[in-house]
Amino acid sequence: MINDYLMQVQNPYKDQYGTYSATFNRNGEPLFLRMELLTKRNELTWSHFKSITLAIANSTCRGALSTLICFSEENYDPYDESVIQRTGFTKEEYTEFIKKAIALKKKTNNKIVHLLQANQLGSSFMDTHFEETKKKYIVYITKNPSFSIEYAYYGASKYNLKTFIEHYGDILISIGSDFSKTDSFHNRGISRNPHWVFEEKYSGLSMLLHSFIGAVATKYFPEKKFMHVQPMASMQCIITKNLLRGEGYIRDRSGAEIDVTDLKVDPYGPECSINDIKVSALNRIYELWMYKYALLDTRRLNLEPTTKIRRAATPPPSTTSYFSCIILCLTMSLLMT
Repeated sequence: MINDYLMQVQNPYKDQYGTYSATFNRNGEPLFLRMELLTKRNELTWSHFKSITLAIANSTCRGALSTLICFSEENYDPYDESVIQRTGFTKEEYTEFIKKAIALKKKTNNKIVHLLQANQLGSSFMDTHFEETKKKYIVYITKNPSFSIEYAYYGASKYNLKTFIEHYGDILISIGSDFSKTDSFHNRGISRNPHWVFEEKYSGLSMLLHSFIGAVATKYFPEKKFMHVQPMASMQCIITKNLLRGEGYIRDRSGAEIDVTDLKVDPYGPECSINDIKVSALNRIYELWMYKYALLDTRRLNLEPTTKIRRAATPPPSTTSYFSCIILCLTMSLLMT
């Protein structure tokens, strides 16, 4: 029997809570895209996620995760009360973590340290501040269809690495998006969950996240024509690779437009100039992503691609619809007795 979530809901839809959502399968694993409105109610919980993420792994190697990775050596074994408080690990868990960190540093020639640092620079720019006059969203990909930032916040009462992994590990990548302007939106602060950076899993999702926002804008905010984003150099390389000529540009100091596809960027360089990218380009990229993974899944499940894509276009029924059907059936039964 095929898992229900293997039937992808590629087209963005708005659920009963006002969250824009979609589902896709990557290598047989269902992942869930969410675009959640930032409100006074959830401001604290998203701000806590941002602050604890920065505290776990930051650019100065002082976080609970980044410290262990930066300074892990063969003879490094300071398992004491401070380590217990920062990590929540048992002695055995700590020993295994250090072994893995040492092996990963050797495997990547210490690149993992710089990767964590660059990743967290992005996280620091995610806007989690609620403003009554603005419309802001937190957009993320999760592997848990029932993930709730409120439940994660109240569950993570203790601040340590283990608690972070247990309660926020379902978030794979996140970004802030400001929809306050009439004809455009501004994405800021994209970053992967540092735990999954360390585990070397769920990479390559950043352009999908940007393009999902573009797909939502195309369907629900047709007045939006451009996305503005000021990416880190590594993200600029990804954007440049995915765009076609004429789909995005930056402006030089004189105000002249430079096509994004003409940019030559060092992936380890500083933050780049603001990109103005057409929403139509993001929607095109999103459709390519969805078709790619729908096709892969049809081959894996031995289904016809056209059948798969057609079934994937229909959102799942809401819980409200489900209970409405039950009430209607009960009513009809009473009338017939």
